[in-house]
Amino acid sequence: MRFVRLFWFILMLQILWGVGYADEVLTKDSIERGVIEWIKGDGKGGFELKIGSVVLNLNDVGAVHFARRKMTKSGKCLVAVVGGSRLYVENIKYDAEKSMFQLEVCDIGKIEMNANMVRAIFVPENIKDTGFIEDTLKHEAACDTVFLTTGSKVEGTLTSFGTDIIGFNSPSLGGEVSIKVKEIMGVVLTLLVKEGVEKGEPDVALYTLSGNLLRGVLTSATGEGLKVKTRAGELSVSINAIETIGFYRSDIVYLSDIEPFSVKETPFFDRFLYPYQRDRSLEKKAPISMRGNIYRKGISVHSKTELTYRLDGQYKRFMALIGIDDEAMGKGNVDFAVIADGKTVYEKKGVTGRDAPSFVKLDLSGVKEIVLVVDFGEQLDILDRAVWADAILMK
Repeated sequence: MRFVRLFWFILMLQILWGVGYADEVLTKDSIERGVIEWIKGDGKGGFELKIGSVVLNLNDVGAVHFARRKMTKSGKCLVAVVGGSRLYVENIKYDAEKSMFQLEVCDIGKIEMNANMVRAIFVPENIKDTGFIEDTLKHEAACDTVFLTTGSKVEGTLTSFGTDIIGFNSPSLGGEVSIKVKEIMGVVLTLLVKEGVEKGEPDVALYTLSGNLLRGVLTSATGEGLKVKTRAGELSVSINAIETIGFYRSDIVYLSDIEPFSVKETPFFDRFLYPYQRDRSLEKKAPISMRGNIYRKGISVHSKTELTYRLDGQYKRFMALIGIDDEAMGKGNVDFAVIADGKTVYEKKGVTGRDAPSFVKLDLSGVKEIVLVVDFGEQLDILDRAVWADAILMK
């Protein structure tokens, strides 16, 4: 019953906002909207994508967004993998003797993974702090560590991991004990292999409908599915389960991966509740969303915010989709502007939560500094959840 009500609520919002489902492909020069028919090999070792009547080489693509109507539930546990992949799993079993994990991964299926490839296992429903996972993964554990829901942590050795119970051997607990999964936020394992990728940056960051992130090299595309070679092995996913694909190449830099030279946030009143966010929404810290499409890369800001980036003439082009995040529920009213070396080169006033995202493409040849500005609109600062989605610098 709850799902039916949610469905009709979303449908009414779509009617109210005039939302039309459309896949989006951000290229080096423009944005293509329509229906993605296939992604497959081009017969020359590369890959192509067809959206509507347009066929694109993936070397010319920066991001792919599938407009998905269905909502897929994420798994009970989140497995963080060496190399940056993240996998939501419904079932998990650890065989300490073989040093292997057996995982039932949402959208992918059953796989086995060497324990050396597992950085950590989190229980999302037990975690209240939105920054806990990222903060925890910034540090390498000297030994296996269990983080309890009480806020304390225990060091020792993981001996088993199941859907409901884990086994943990710790001197501070008097030896091996069983701990209920509902009592832990996660387990971080000793890092026994070098973190990162084998050679340079991964080609793709592929997200599935359940929230999985596959970081690695695209090795196969048949039209029906894709294969990505990750540090933990090759993983296959149906094209119907893909939400977003981001591409990493030497000529593309996501602005959200760069620290701004300066940040100026000016509140309309005396308090400022929402500092800018990278790769997540402003308030709920969820994936950025505009008109139902998910954007895994981007910058979220509140009015008034000015972000300054030093470019030193290294880039030729700036591209982004601008608008108001769906979490504003159709409200919000802001003015966007881009200033390059002190000159306003782009401006769009009165952007509201009911407007479709606008595509911005600017020439940055020789530009040393840009400032992204989101100013107060006609409704003061009420629900101004502004977004620079897929903000890309191109060399």
